Amino acid sequence: MEKKYFNKKTFPYGNKINFNSVRKGEIIGEHEVKFSSGKEIITLNHEAFDRTLYSEGALSAAKWLITKKPGLYSMRDLMNFK
Repeated sequence: MEKKYFNKKTFPYGNKINFNSVRKGEIIGEHEVKFSSGKEIITLNHEAFDRTLYSEGALSAAKWLITKKPGLYSMRDLMNFK
């Protein structure tokens, strides 16, 4: 099990919110992210049942990227989030 905590001044909310990520053994894709202010916790869960989900996403990103000029891109660009 792996946990990560971010409680740094450079984190978007300063030192008021903890962020932690947990990864578990050989499970294909079970992810949990928690955001805590000390007064409440928001938990996001994601479960994948087949690894092809990840390869399909990588192939989609590669197909999108091949038409772009050299530069720095993010998932926001790929998914057309403004």
